[in-house]
Amino acid sequence: IAVSAPFEPGAGLGSVHVFRGSGSQWTPVAHLQAPEGVERFGVDMDLSNSGAELAVAAVGPAAQAQAHVFTWRARRWALDGVVTHRAADGAEVVPRVALAGHGRLLALANGATAVRLFEPAGDGWALALDALSPPPAEHDPALALAFSADGQTLAVAHAQGRIDVHAHTPATGWTPQAHLRAAPDAPALGQRLTLSADGGTLAAIAAGDAATIYRFRRQHGQWQAMTSLLPGPSHDRPFGSAIALSPDGSTLAVGSRFEPRSRWPWPMAPLPAAGAVHLFSPA
Repeated sequence: IAVSAPFEPGAGLGSVHVFRGSGSQWTPVAHLQAPEGVERFGVDMDLSNSGAELAVAAVGPAAQAQAHVFTWRARRWALDGVVTHRAADGAEVVPRVALAGHGRLLALANGATAVRLFEPAGDGWALALDALSPPPAEHDPALALAFSADGQTLAVAHAQGRIDVHAHTPATGWTPQAHLRAAPDAPALGQRLTLSADGGTLAAIAAGDAATIYRFRRQHGQWQAMTSLLPGPSHDRPFGSAIALSPDGSTLAVGSRFEPRSRWPWPMAPLPAAGAVHLFSPA
């Protein structure tokens, strides 16, 4: 498990704490720190399915979005390479990363221009695709990225509430497959999103006064909306602070940061901001 602290001071700004589990015990194995001149190290990150590859987003010099790629080998985390995606002069850099489940394909967004793809090459990482089509419209940066486990499906959520789904085949390469939106009167879709392992099920959060979870399913190359999930009457803005799908897409976990909870069965004062996780599965 990797835990980020993007504003922890050091040579640069930000760090990532990595733990490895054995049985019921978790042991810290690495404290990855931002190099000098790098800020917001850990503002976004992604682990491969095996837990042996880790991509860490950061902001580098000269308005660069960066992804620092680490690999677990010889019982230590080693830096494999740093890839960059420079934003236009004056543009706000909003780095976002996604790592395919097999750990051999990386997507990097800078918050201003199109998403870039990278793959291992030699002793490091190299550009595989300069611009994932279509590029975002002006003032519509990528807010979140999600890969399928096999790296053949990539979902990109944009600030104006659209999710672009891209699919890859050996014959056609990367092509747009769908442009998903919430209901016309719904708030922006895609503040956070998640894909099943096969890329056939997608869940995304539409943030508002009370977040709604929208679900979509792909059948024969076409995406269809499924029943949306609404927060219960006791939920407010914290509902939807995080989201995750099981590999087969049958179980959905939704975080509810700061949700108050009692300490039942203990006779103590309630915890006003304890937080909770809600699990959903098909009826």
